[in-house]
Amino acid sequence: MKTLTITISDEAAQTLAEAAAHTRRSQEDVAAQAVEEAFGSDWFDELDDEARAAIVSGVAEADREEFALDETVAEAFARFRR
Repeated sequence: MKTLTITISDEAAQTLAEAAAHTRRSQEDVAAQAVEEAFGSDWFDELDDEARAAIVSGVAEADREEFALDETVAEAFARFRR
């Protein structure tokens, strides 16, 4: 385990203090958990190859501004309402 000293804005410090008070934990514990969650494995890493590939493909389509037409989306939602 490593100790790290950081400087944060007054606003972030206030938010941290409020979160710690709300959870009845120390500010250090709340900050450490936030850092672990930010830099630890995330949901994307836990997906199988097929799911990751589908997401990457969808993001690439969005980057190319290839979006579904409003009518297509409405039809898809209508199928689930039946």
